[in-house]
Amino acid sequence: MAFMSTPGGNSSLASSLIPRWKYDVFLSFRGEDTRNSFTDHLYDALQRKGIYTFRDEEELDKGKSISLNLLKAIEESRFAIIILSRNYVSSTWCLDELANIVRCMKEKGLIILPVFYHVNPSDVRKQTGIFAQAFDEYKKRFKESIKKLEAWRSALREVANLSGWHLQDRHESEFIKHIVQVILHKLSPSFSSITNDLVGIDSSVEEFITSYLDLGNNVCMIGICGMGGLGKTTLARVVYDKFGYNFEGSCFIANVREDSEKHGLCRLQQQLLADILEERNIDIRNVYQGVDMIKNRLRHKKVLLVLDDVNQLDQLEKLSGEYGWFGLGSWIIITTRDEHLLVQHGVHKIYKPDALNSDVALKLFCLKAFKKEQPEEGYMQLSQEFVCYANGLPLALVTLGSFLFGRTMDEWKSALESVKKKPKREIFDMLKVSYDGLEEMWKEIFLDIACFFRGKTKDRVVEILENCGLDARIGMSVLMQKSLITVENNKLCMHDLLQEMGKEIVRQESCREPGKRSRLWLLEDLFHVLTKNTYLDKLKCMDLSYSARLFHTPDFNGFPRLERLILSCCTNLVDIHPSVGQLKRLVVFDLEHCESLTNLPSMYTEMESLQILNLFGCHQLREIPEFNGILKSLSKLYLGRTGIKTLPSSIECLTALTLLNLKDSTDLNCLPSNMNGLISLEKLVLTGCFRLYDLPESIWKIECLKELELIGTSIWKLSSANDVWKDRLKEQFVQNIPCKFCRLPQSSGPSYDELSHRAAFTILNRYQQGFLHGKTEFQTIIPGYGIPGWITYPFGRDSIRIALRPNWCNSKWMGFILSAHIYVIEERFGLGVRVKALGDIPHSQYASKTFFRITASPPFAHYNCLMFLCRDDWFAAVPNADQCSLIEVVFENYGSIRKVMHCGVGLVYEQDVEEFNQKIAQTGESPCHYGLNDEEDVEEFNQTIAQIGESPCTIC
Repeated sequence: MAFMSTPGGNSSLASSLIPRWKYDVFLSFRGEDTRNSFTDHLYDALQRKGIYTFRDEEELDKGKSISLNLLKAIEESRFAIIILSRNYVSSTWCLDELANIVRCMKEKGLIILPVFYHVNPSDVRKQTGIFAQAFDEYKKRFKESIKKLEAWRSALREVANLSGWHLQDRHESEFIKHIVQVILHKLSPSFSSITNDLVGIDSSVEEFITSYLDLGNNVCMIGICGMGGLGKTTLARVVYDKFGYNFEGSCFIANVREDSEKHGLCRLQQQLLADILEERNIDIRNVYQGVDMIKNRLRHKKVLLVLDDVNQLDQLEKLSGEYGWFGLGSWIIITTRDEHLLVQHGVHKIYKPDALNSDVALKLFCLKAFKKEQPEEGYMQLSQEFVCYANGLPLALVTLGSFLFGRTMDEWKSALESVKKKPKREIFDMLKVSYDGLEEMWKEIFLDIACFFRGKTKDRVVEILENCGLDARIGMSVLMQKSLITVENNKLCMHDLLQEMGKEIVRQESCREPGKRSRLWLLEDLFHVLTKNTYLDKLKCMDLSYSARLFHTPDFNGFPRLERLILSCCTNLVDIHPSVGQLKRLVVFDLEHCESLTNLPSMYTEMESLQILNLFGCHQLREIPEFNGILKSLSKLYLGRTGIKTLPSSIECLTALTLLNLKDSTDLNCLPSNMNGLISLEKLVLTGCFRLYDLPESIWKIECLKELELIGTSIWKLSSANDVWKDRLKEQFVQNIPCKFCRLPQSSGPSYDELSHRAAFTILNRYQQGFLHGKTEFQTIIPGYGIPGWITYPFGRDSIRIALRPNWCNSKWMGFILSAHIYVIEERFGLGVRVKALGDIPHSQYASKTFFRITASPPFAHYNCLMFLCRDDWFAAVPNADQCSLIEVVFENYGSIRKVMHCGVGLVYEQDVEEFNQKIAQTGESPCHYGLNDEEDVEEFNQTIAQIGESPCTIC
């Protein structure tokens, strides 16, 4: 969802309407009947509502010709209200005016609204009663002008047959109020036409009205909450303009935050009362008097009030304190970036707009950049890259599109590089408002997330930041309420432009020298620092994660204040400089998924502050250096998925250790006998350590131990364990029933990444060797969380868009691997996928109706669906597919999927399958990670595969 004004979107319609109507309403009336009574009151009510009304002020003699100016006023009016009073037809002037109004109705679309003021509509229609008397007189006076007389009669009949208002015995004030409301409604654009210059508004307004607003007789207070630039104000404005006529009074207070800071709340209270009560001389001496006046004067009035961009609770308390301040049926709409403000104020309904999807975003961008809905020839790829950069934020799309209008392609390319390095000032300033309102500690947490922790597990980040002295748990709650971050599947998420804003704040710190900044994350900045020997005595965090070309770490002697060293996913890192052991202030040392790391130096010599050491996923690491007494602060040690076979006996020195995680360490076969030295240990994770057959007796002597995970181990008997532990572990052993084929517990086995990798590439190998009998599409389903780590682009939600390198479509390319992490709520489910080809080629897409199914499996479970889409199908479905520069993959739910949690895509080449086969040949492993024990098992296994088309258990 998003809604931004796009004046160029319907310029032909707008230009045709603007000069046509000068007046909203033309009043036709008999002066002696109503000029100083009903007509005067109606005119005043119309004017007060901003309805531009023409009223003839001249007292003209009977028989005088109607003036050209009056004729022009009729022709330039959108509506004509004809007040048919007792003496209306006794005036030839009025009848001439009436005839011209009817002519304009037929020729120019003028809308006539008759008011039967103390006359019977039937008498007007049939020209009986007093109307008959008037026309009897005209017959005598206009014997030579029969045609004129008939024209008057015809006009009168036509008007009397139109839908209008009959005063009868109603109070004139209520009658006038109703007329004004109807005129306002008719002047307000219809639900379809109001959105001619907006993009993405129709469905959002409908959802907002039907799902969130109370259309009954209650006071409805509702919040619209989200990050800056998302379209909150525009949505509120559209609702206000469309529905304001339904209320006795309305007020839209824009920029509450800014105006209250500049002028105070008294002025806003005055505006509120003046707009709703239509009084211009309201004097409020202080906010408390203003509160009393709002409560007392509006409590019986049905009002529509919009408070836009609220950022303080005091603003709400002084402008819309309680539901009882307003009359029944009132709507109070509040837009804010801070959800907690709404909760504090007792607002129970909160609408959170979504960002634009890619198609609508492209349309909005093009309307600004090209003044039409599609890019100019040759600009498609650049347009899509700008749209991708904006990531669905309307403010960014409008700003960038307007900036690029009329510029050359070279200027577009230069602008794209520029905004990637530094966001546009308008976008930066809008987003920074939320950051500026934070307390200092919350600012620090936000910048840490923007620079280092986006996409990381929330609990891990909380742990890291709390160990650095930050109140991270409450801090993240504040950032979520301020619409600066979100948490999805326990991962920290942030809009791309908010992350860029955070990084730009760091870049703009007092000194622009990289070596003087509080945070470093760019490789070029780190290169500058290391090559220029810049002294980094204030640097507290260094994040080199995902540095694929990092083979050796630098000498850390120049970083005496370093508290966090993040080297996760540096897959080619082979060496850690021994000086890391001299970092006395280091709190967190993260080496997760450093797959090439084979050994660690004896590096704990001075690490007296180290609290977290993460070696999870370091597959090649076979040994851990001996621990020593200096590690008195180490509380969490992650050694899962490493190649270690045992732990050093010096682990007993880690007296502060509370967590020891050895999950999926498949080579681990024993633990040290002196585990009772870990006097603070609360949790020990051994899940998936299937070569571990026994536990040392010392484990049962650890008094603090509360959690012990043994699922997927080979431990069956716990002779040393006490009865309490035996009962506690009983349920885990139920899951360790071995598979008939692989002789291993069904819940144990390879890691999730390994399992998904083997499943996909075994199928690809069979496809390449022709074993799938002409099938070009196939898929497999793996129980588990998240997108496998080997997927090339694992960062989408239910859709993902990636740029393709120039030589992507070579002869070795086999097809796409598509991955979706889903949450299933019933035993059967379905999932479809579309793969679009984008770029400077005709818009096209490959539509796959592949339908994933799973039966006899537990509901409320997580799965990963892997699908292979081969190049042959791609080329057959998409003309000129090899010329595309972008692809978009969209997953769609069928059946009982709660939602697609994440998705990913990867390109598969023949060498990928060859490398897989070489690995199998080198290790001697069958497609089942553990192999089968004899020829009978192999034959039975293959027969089962042939019969059911899949492995008999999730391990095999």
